[in-house]
Amino acid sequence: ETMLTVTAQGPFQGLVVQEVTPELAARWGLARGMQEGGVMIVGLGDGDQSRHFQPGDIFSEINGMPIRSLQDFRIATEVETRTWRVRIDRRGGRVFLTWRG
Repeated sequence: ETMLTVTAQGPFQGLVVQEVTPELAARWGLARGMQEGGVMIVGLGDGDQSRHFQPGDIFSEINGMPIRSLQDFRIATEVETRTWRVRIDRRGGRVFLTWRG
């Protein structure tokens, strides 16, 4: 499985994410260093938090856990927590997002 639609409640609900493969990296024109795994947003759902994300964003860390695969993403997002700290690679820059609640 290389693609996942997030159904769990939380800031990622509704997102469609895909493991970054060399083919996906080439399609999105990612820099060479960005082809080393990770999980990319390929679609936005209608979740309340989807406005914070953009197609092409790559999750690099969630609550201190490096995200290199869909399995990492699934493990990190299934944790029950009151605070979410997310690092995203967006068009060559880094974006840090935090939610509490």
